[in-house]
Amino acid sequence: MKRQGSKPGDVPIAQGESEKKTSRRHLIAGATGGLAVLTAESLARAVPAHAANGDAVTLGQTNTETDLTQIEHTGQFGDAVFKALSSNSPGVPGLIGQSITTTGVRGISTDGDGVFGQSSNTNGVHGVTSSNGQTEGAVFAENSAGGNGVRGTSVSGTGVRGESTGGPQGVLGLGSSGSSGVRGQSDSGYGVFGISTSSVGVSGQTSTSSLAAVLGTNLGGGHGVEGTSTTGDGVVGNTDMSGSGNGVRGNGPIGVNGNGTSYGVFSVGGTAGVHGEGTEGVQGASTSLAGVGVHGSAGRSGTGVWGEALGTTAVGVKANGLVGGSTALQVNGKAVFSRSGILTVPMGSDQATQTGVDLSSASLVLATMQDDRAGNFVRAAVPSVSTSSLTVLLNKKVTSPTKVGWMVVN
Repeated sequence: MKRQGSKPGDVPIAQGESEKKTSRRHLIAGATGGLAVLTAESLARAVPAHAANGDAVTLGQTNTETDLTQIEHTGQFGDAVFKALSSNSPGVPGLIGQSITTTGVRGISTDGDGVFGQSSNTNGVHGVTSSNGQTEGAVFAENSAGGNGVRGTSVSGTGVRGESTGGPQGVLGLGSSGSSGVRGQSDSGYGVFGISTSSVGVSGQTSTSSLAAVLGTNLGGGHGVEGTSTTGDGVVGNTDMSGSGNGVRGNGPIGVNGNGTSYGVFSVGGTAGVHGEGTEGVQGASTSLAGVGVHGSAGRSGTGVWGEALGTTAVGVKANGLVGGSTALQVNGKAVFSRSGILTVPMGSDQATQTGVDLSSASLVLATMQDDRAGNFVRAAVPSVSTSSLTVLLNKKVTSPTKVGWMVVN
């Protein structure tokens, strides 16, 4: 029988044969769909192919090569030749350069920056290392010519800043062959400025006995070193009390020059408050009419001011009254002179001799009797430079031991 809607000439198809052909069509269609699914799953599970030399770079997989891969930009404009962007993944770097034994990332430029790092809210360039070697750092800068190894500039902040949370230094500078470890330079501000809330602002240390730990040099006639304080001491010099060094030492035509409304120089020491050596070891001047140029004080058995003459014609301490009628030297309290003492004239004698006295041709010997002897007086006090002695002569022999005080000047 004919199928409904058949055209003239169509061959009739039995009902059973039609169902067989329909089932065959479904089977072919199902097989085709299954093959597509298997193909898609197979592609999804495929192992990424590694690109080799000459192949295109494939995204999302590891590419291997044994030769240099170079991208050359021949245009005159553009932000960059190559750009790696991480936009939606916090903590994921835009670009990583990794090497086992040599440089991870290397930038080379003839006239521009070799490597340029920029950030709006954090560090432009950040280096991290786990090495604790003394010659290694998280960031290493090297200049093969005569320029700077590291240079930092800032519009309104700090050019270079170093911090250490547990180490000894925030910034450490090492210099060899006579060069400076750290150098600070400024046109109008401080060359080096140190601040500390609980310790020393700037500290200098050296192991050379002939050099200073801190050296200040002024080429314009000003101060080499200046110290100021709002309520404390401007400059303090300390040395080991058991050693032989000086707390403060000044060398020059004027070793130490102090100007003050009260004290020009004030020093307290266990042995000597002030010790000066030079053409003028210590010079003090006061701008106040009633001020003190040099004031030295010491407790117990120390010396407030010590002057020492190392030459035969040198003067340990000299006092000048430059205005007519002014006092060159004023002593309040006891005065002790090493070339002075008491001689005892024995009973039945009219003279006594003191030996071991440093004398010169200009020396004057003063002598006076310390005991009251009626009819006796000092007739003469004669120095002897050749024998370093002096002899006190009385006008006649004494009937009992008699003390005579003597003193040498000049």
